[in-house]
Amino acid sequence: MSAGITDAVLAGIVNISADAIVSVDQAQKIIFFNEGAEKIFCYSANEILGEPLEKLIPMRFRETHSAQVIGFGKSSTRARKMGERRQISGIRKNGEEFPAEAAISHVDVNGEKIYSVILRDVTDRRKADEAQRFLARAGEILVSSIGAEQTLRTVALLAVPQLADACIVHSYHDDAFQGVAVAHIDLLRGKLIERSRVEHPIDYSGDHPIARGMQNRAPLVLSSANPADEASLSRSSDIFADTPTAAIILPLLAREHLLGVIGFYRKKGTYGEDDLFLTTEIARRAAIALDNARLHEQVKTGVQARDDMIGI
Repeated sequence: MSAGITDAVLAGIVNISADAIVSVDQAQKIIFFNEGAEKIFCYSANEILGEPLEKLIPMRFRETHSAQVIGFGKSSTRARKMGERRQISGIRKNGEEFPAEAAISHVDVNGEKIYSVILRDVTDRRKADEAQRFLARAGEILVSSIGAEQTLRTVALLAVPQLADACIVHSYHDDAFQGVAVAHIDLLRGKLIERSRVEHPIDYSGDHPIARGMQNRAPLVLSSANPADEASLSRSSDIFADTPTAAIILPLLAREHLLGVIGFYRKKGTYGEDDLFLTTEIARRAAIALDNARLHEQVKTGVQARDDMIGI
């Protein structure tokens, strides 16, 4: 195979790599930017070639990064593998910062130092790790909850602020409303909402999102970006000063019994698939914990009744 063909094949492989591959010259100006880099940083090669490397680095790291690159070029180390360095950060064209891992190398070409970096966006992996840690912690907290009322409050508090700006849990038992727990970024407003929902329960046969969650026993995802959802979101206008921009309503189901409904609400922004996964897992764990708490209370009541009868 000729050198020309080999170079063409290698160039093709490098260009289609899902990882970002970026090369800079001795002045740290970008001289190569593959398709993976275009997708990750959201710049086209035409936009970024000739620009300083610091354009891809968050502002707070720029002052020290250039010196670190020069120091690496002077060292006897020719390359550092991915994972050898601490996790770094990149910045996309729209200003969004993202976590990354990188491998870096330097070579001398015609007396000039050329630096190359292979960078991998680890946003999804970090989200997955954080989600697993959050769910593990949530499971431990819920398992330690004693009593149905405490479990309701624990569930609501777990969601704010990581998953929602407000979380409301409606308890349902023996075909009747049994109580409500509210967690809110505004503590005072949360207490007002809780009192209002207790004194004026939602009509579970109506068209309120909570009612629909109980009727359908299926997830309900609402967004102000969808005109069809505006009326449903407006029915929850008591939660914030303005109507929520997004909501996820989930039934709490255990052993095929409806135990209640949990609602997650955002003041701004939307909910995506990752959010739906997390909230669904929280709802599943919450239903199991609530069911166990109720069973525990039933056992306690039964034991107390037996003791009272023996005493008589």
